Amino acid sequence: MHKTGNFACERRVRFVQELLKNMGISEKRVQIFQVSAAEASKLAEIINTVCNQVVELNEIEKK
Repeated sequence: MHKTGNFACERRVRFVQELLKNMGISEKRVQIFQVSAAEASKLAEIINTVCNQVVELNEIEKK
């Protein structure tokens, strides 16, 4: 069940990323990662990478 749920979630994330891209918003605002509980160092690396990406993203302009 969790594998099919992961694939469904990945499809949804790709869909939302495409919507954002079409609106001129960085698709990096929505991301998904699969990390095992045994991969603490990989999770820490992902968190650091995403935090750095968030800092680099511009604010979304309100219309």
